[in-house]
Amino acid sequence: LNWTGVTSFTITEQGGGAIPMGVDTLSFNNNTAPSISVGNLSYTEGDNSGNPVRIDSSATGSDAEDNWDGGSLTVQITANSDADDEISVQAVGTITVNTGNGQISSSGTQFATATVNSATVTSSSTLTINFNSNATDARIQDLLRAVYYRSTSDDPGASSRTVTFTLSDDTDSSADTSTVSVTVVNDSPTVATNTGSSLNEGATDTITNTELHEGDPDNSVAGPTFKLTT
Repeated sequence: LNWTGVTSFTITEQGGGAIPMGVDTLSFNNNTAPSISVGNLSYTEGDNSGNPVRIDSSATGSDAEDNWDGGSLTVQITANSDADDEISVQAVGTITVNTGNGQISSSGTQFATATVNSATVTSSSTLTINFNSNATDARIQDLLRAVYYRSTSDDPGASSRTVTFTLSDDTDSSADTSTVSVTVVNDSPTVATNTGSSLNEGATDTITNTELHEGDPDNSVAGPTFKLTT
């Protein structure tokens, strides 16, 4: 129902009598919730030389009324998070991040502020970014495309992470989820030695754990076999 331009209307009683009514101010909430779409990410342990990896370079977000002032973006790993998982906003394309105060800009115009100065959270913590009056559809979309994931663990676990993006204008919100599938890479074990033992000919020595031990970032090895060569 479009009330634009209406200056008067009539209410008819059940008995048929008409009651004319004047119009002073009619206020209606016609706000449409923002739209958001974020794709999935296939992540392999150590990708991008261990640096964060963009979740979706083609993510989209818009609002019919373009009323972003007072709105926000929240990003959270809502399923299968690991203590060493990270969600962050990185400088890419038009987006820059001031990690001293959490301010996020597009082509030099500051339009958002992260509640964490580094714009980085770990595990299942929520990354919240609040918008100001400079926020536009184009800037919000660039922001969505600047959200990154990484694991800093040598044994991150292979369960797929569910990352939930919630986009709000000044009234309503919409959400979408991204599935981050994680491929674990086997890391070679390491061997640590001390300076060794000095023996006389024919003598024996028991090599203790302090003299020779292993480390495997993927698994705790019980009873490993060592091959000694001369």
